[in-house]
Amino acid sequence: MLYIPPYTSEQAHHIHSTTRVVYVHEGKGKSHIGQDKKTKSFDLEAGDVLVLDKMIPHHFSTGKEGIVVLPLHVFSSLNQEFDHPMFNGTHRI
Repeated sequence: MLYIPPYTSEQAHHIHSTTRVVYVHEGKGKSHIGQDKKTKSFDLEAGDVLVLDKMIPHHFSTGKEGIVVLPLHVFSSLNQEFDHPMFNGTHRI
């Protein structure tokens, strides 16, 4: 579970080495996907599902409402708490 508070845009633009399926559990926000002038922004609200292919630069931002997203790490094969792609498969760009 990832909670992004209201008026947050400082999340670093980053990539993952595996595909992510993200379910928007509650709130509203935006997903920013791509890099440099090719970045596109999409509105997100509760009930939306977003698929982020591996190595796709992205980050989330919010306005007056925060957002709670549930990212599923599709190809995670390890079940150790700190040896997990969320920690070691995320790379800031």
